Amino acid sequence: MFGVFSVENMFPSLGWIDVLTGLHKRMKRAREAIHHFLDEDMFVAGTDTPTLEWVMVELVIHPNVIKQIKEEVRPVVGTNSEVDEDEMAKMDYL
Repeated sequence: MFGVFSVENMFPSLGWIDVLTGLHKRMKRAREAIHHFLDEDMFVAGTDTPTLEWVMVELVIHPNVIKQIKEEVRPVVGTNSEVDEDEMAKMDYL
């Protein structure tokens, strides 16, 4: 989704073209997926921003990976908001 040319960004009066091509709907779904992931599934503090952005984009593109990460992290970490090195060692996928 990111890096896609939007006619509306260059020519606001031609924004209807993005609606016809479905770009608005795809961008809305991507935005909702990112918000859902950030709000409910991940709390990140002190992380390198470009790396975090890349990870977020990849996770939105591959929702099956999010599911696999959740299935691995939740039993190991539980309700803790921080993950220590011992817990990281228990997670093969992440």
